[in-house]
Amino acid sequence: MQISELSKLIKVPASTIRDWEKYLELDIPRDQNGDRYYSPEWVEYFKQVKVLNEQGKSYDEIKDLLTPPVTPDPNQAIQEQLLELQNKTAQLRLDVTELGSEQGLFKTELGQVQGGLQSSVTEIETLRKLLKQVQEDNSLLQEQMSGLKQDSTGLKDDVVTLREQQTEQGQELVSLREEVVTLRKGYDEQHMAIVGLRDELQKLKDKPTQDNGSFWKTIVIVVVLMVFMGAGLANYVQSKIDELKPSSGYEFQR
Repeated sequence: MQISELSKLIKVPASTIRDWEKYLELDIPRDQNGDRYYSPEWVEYFKQVKVLNEQGKSYDEIKDLLTPPVTPDPNQAIQEQLLELQNKTAQLRLDVTELGSEQGLFKTELGQVQGGLQSSVTEIETLRKLLKQVQEDNSLLQEQMSGLKQDSTGLKDDVVTLREQQTEQGQELVSLREEVVTLRKGYDEQHMAIVGLRDELQKLKDKPTQDNGSFWKTIVIVVVLMVFMGAGLANYVQSKIDELKPSSGYEFQR
């Protein structure tokens, strides 16, 4: 602190401070420029001098009451500051060296990260291609499913048609069975009639008759009737079967 600053701080003229220094025989340290240099300890000292002076104390009494502060040599302080600055510079250089090592390590890690990032980009591109392929496959599957649905609808219609045809064929088979039953009844009746004719023929054969011509005529009529009845029944049944063949696909075995 300069004398002007000290003067303002303790509110005493600079000339008064110089007089105190002279009469109290004070050795005030000076800086490199030769100017007085006041440390904080000197500030406190001159504050006490002011108080004692205002109380009317003489300079000898003030000397006995107050001890001037010991001010370190400014050059020594500068040397200490210079040494501290050198130490800080050396530490800073060490920090810079460590920072350079960390920077090299960081560059290495950054290269690794960039390599990993490039690999990730490649994997992402591969996944995009796979996703595109999956989407195309999905579109194709949807088209196939749509076609299958249409085919399924057509098959359902075919099944319904087949069921209707089976129902119709079943009805026709029922009608055919009823007709066959009716024909069997007629056949049984005809068979009974033929049996009766055979019995009559047997009776005629056993009975002595002088009219052999009438006897053989009767036999011929009976045989023709039997053949006609049998052939007519068979032809009738076959005609009914032929009517059912185109629609049902079944064949009646005689």
